[in-house]
Amino acid sequence: MNHHDERLDAYLWDPAAPPEDSVVEIERRLAPARFDPRAHPLASSDVPRTHSAARRRVGSWLPPMALAAAALVIVWVLVGTGAGMLAGTVFRTPEQASAIGPALGIGLGMLGGAMWPLEIVTPVMRAIGHGTPHAWAVDGWIEVLSRGGGLLDIGPQLAVLAGFAAVLLALASIRLRRRLTA
Repeated sequence: MNHHDERLDAYLWDPAAPPEDSVVEIERRLAPARFDPRAHPLASSDVPRTHSAARRRVGSWLPPMALAAAALVIVWVLVGTGAGMLAGTVFRTPEQASAIGPALGIGLGMLGGAMWPLEIVTPVMRAIGHGTPHAWAVDGWIEVLSRGGGLLDIGPQLAVLAGFAAVLLALASIRLRRRLTA
């Protein structure tokens, strides 16, 4: 550990006595973790000139991972909306929903790898787990957060999640229409 690391560690443990250049030192230590748009594949010189203006507007302030994360969140919200609407048409009372809903959600989360990684289970359980939207969402988040993936990298996960959302929303709409017109 060098002199700067010792001073930064001392500051982090005792903020009442900060070193005189603590802010500069913390920024220097965090600098490698910042996003550099020039390191992105679109920043290479073989990209056509027509993309350069768009790259300057978007690539300079928004990492590709942010677009992928936003897409995952939006599609996951649609899945949750469909599941919630369907639950509202299936359960007869609020007590049923509050008794069965959380257990069902936790069970599906376990099967889908939200509680532990699907890599540690057998291939059969992994296949069963991918029958839930949770597994596809977790796979997408792993790609984005661990591998720095963008929209193209999580395209399959987004497509499957969009399929889950469409099916759940369609089923919920059909059931809701039947309940309202009955």
